[in-house]
Amino acid sequence: MIKIGIDYYPEQWDRALWEEDAVRMRALGAHVIRIGEFAWSRMEPKDGEFDFAWLDDAIETISRQGMQVILGTPANCVPLWLYQNHPDTVQWGRDGKPTGLGLRGHRCMVSPTFRQYAGRIVEEMAKRYAGRPEIFAWQLDNELESNHCTCPACRAAFREWLREKYGTLEALNRAWGNVVWSGEVSDWEQIQPLLSPDCLPRWHNPAYLLDYERFGADCTADFVRFQSEIIRRYNANAVITTNACIPANIPDFHKEFALKNQTQSDGFAYWTQLRLFHEACIGLGVNVDVVHEDAALDGYQVVLVPTHFVTNPGLASRLEDFARSGGTVVITNRSGVQDKNGNCILGQELPTVFRNLCGCHVTEYDPIGPVKQTVNLTKGGTYQITSWCDLLELDTAQVWARYQERFYSGVPAIAKNCFGEGVAYYVGTVGEKAMYRTLLMEAFREQNIPLLETLPQGVESTTRSGDGGTYQFFFNNTLHGQNFQLQGERVHLRPLEMKIRTEKAVWV
Repeated sequence: MIKIGIDYYPEQWDRALWEEDAVRMRALGAHVIRIGEFAWSRMEPKDGEFDFAWLDDAIETISRQGMQVILGTPANCVPLWLYQNHPDTVQWGRDGKPTGLGLRGHRCMVSPTFRQYAGRIVEEMAKRYAGRPEIFAWQLDNELESNHCTCPACRAAFREWLREKYGTLEALNRAWGNVVWSGEVSDWEQIQPLLSPDCLPRWHNPAYLLDYERFGADCTADFVRFQSEIIRRYNANAVITTNACIPANIPDFHKEFALKNQTQSDGFAYWTQLRLFHEACIGLGVNVDVVHEDAALDGYQVVLVPTHFVTNPGLASRLEDFARSGGTVVITNRSGVQDKNGNCILGQELPTVFRNLCGCHVTEYDPIGPVKQTVNLTKGGTYQITSWCDLLELDTAQVWARYQERFYSGVPAIAKNCFGEGVAYYVGTVGEKAMYRTLLMEAFREQNIPLLETLPQGVESTTRSGDGGTYQFFFNNTLHGQNFQLQGERVHLRPLEMKIRTEKAVWV
């Protein structure tokens, strides 16, 4: 059974409305209601004085309508009494000063004092609610991001994190390339996780910045584990989740960190290319998994590698094995630029470790920013491009698209290389959505992957399978109605409507 969920904040509404709201939510088809993640001041109005009676009533009201609760731990929104009594719980900004308190998210996840109080409220909740049938799952915090605090506790923690990673200052200096601009560190206390507002990130050591982002991600992951372990002490089988903005320490995000720290051109972003590929896939009804770069590739037919800026050499050899055995790989511009420490890979032409697989190399590049240009496909068709232009020279690959403008008109922009039993594409630019649809249609057809080519622009489809069966979701992401044919059936989607179809072709 597919469970539909809704956010609700009973602490923000008159209690007389709760029952009516619950009835309406159930009538809408909701099964689970998320509550609690912003209500710490109501749960603990004063230090050590807890009030869960209102939360009990809210859960009971929801339960009476046959729905369950996703209970959020409230560590994102700290009560003002805690900040007042313990200033060391306040997050410090990148300017090295305490953050001006606003509405949410201004706590330091590393602060021992904050951990003490956050752990206490989570434990009080777990003692009271863990294992109850009304609780479907727990959500930890809300919209977690990397911890960018620069308070004294975080400075000490950052240095300790670096000690554990590198062991010695000599190893750190080598990894960071600190000989440049006399940046060699001779004492751990010289390391400051700090960016002053008048000094933009591009002027800082990129290896240092990347490690600082990794440290922040690790702090957030540790804070998630901290809360999770408390809940599991009271219910080992509890379903626990969160809604992170940036997962912890996933390499598909080290690229994002590095590219934000060193902007490649105006408008160039890792997320842009990630979304273009993702939208092209689900616009053709092809499911997408986002996997760790060390994940096994067995069972996949196509692997997409957008902007692999911070490079894992081991991935290159595994992608070669994957393609050699019949798989298709798609790699894009700015891949193979930096090593794992964030330093440029020297002595090799881009895309460095991926050159053998891609069958081409970059002789020059043009960071065109917001300028619009076009490419011609060798099989016909013209598409608009922007942001970046790699000028490619072919080793063993064939041309898939050529540039039309500027001094490099006619130069290959996209290459296709036969590799063993498989294929590798190298995309040297950033194109419009339709270009990625065309490219992936070719790649998917070569792998005999079923496509929904009748879906109109703005309609997406994904499929989910489980013990309850297989369900196909259709989303209309436009503000106008959409029509299309599906296995001989005419389907209509209203603006922003979603429909679900079972494996037996029944709409639910």
